[in-house]
Amino acid sequence: MANDPFDGLDKDPIIQDAMMRMIENKREVELRIPVFGAWILMSTLQMTLTHPNVGEAVKGICAFIAQQLEKKILVLYPELAPLAKKGWDRK
Repeated sequence: MANDPFDGLDKDPIIQDAMMRMIENKREVELRIPVFGAWILMSTLQMTLTHPNVGEAVKGICAFIAQQLEKKILVLYPELAPLAKKGWDRK
């Protein structure tokens, strides 16, 4: 099934239950990392968008997180905007 959140994951019912509760949970998580770490994470998420085995739902989440990181980074280093833009142009 294309939209199976458990595709490729452990089929243990305890793990599946925990995954469903996590997916349905709307609480936010805060992470504090150095700016360069945020850049690396943004770049990695951008690359993830081109992987053929990553589902559309996960790609949407990755894109959202990468965009948020990009905004925060470019406030501090606007001169990096052309390089950040190249990360979205991967084929």
